[in-house]
Amino acid sequence: DHPHSPFGGGEREGTLSFLGKVLTNPKATIIFQNAPFDRKFLKREGIDLKETWDTKIMAKLIREDAPNSLKQLTKEYFADELMDL
Repeated sequence: DHPHSPFGGGEREGTLSFLGKVLTNPKATIIFQNAPFDRKFLKREGIDLKETWDTKIMAKLIREDAPNSLKQLTKEYFADELMDL
């Protein structure tokens, strides 16, 4: 519903349908960064996730002073891989 969304017409509904199928697949492992933020928008669209993994929470469990952003976590844990890009 963002005013600058590239989706219009049937694309939005098709995208939500696809996301619903993927994200509610019991065989899938769903991983988000800051999951509560995304889950509230998905739930509003009828996609109710039962189980998710959250990289922000996992990082804090590993180390209390871990960065909050995905960008900073990526730099910290995947610095070598980023250099290869």
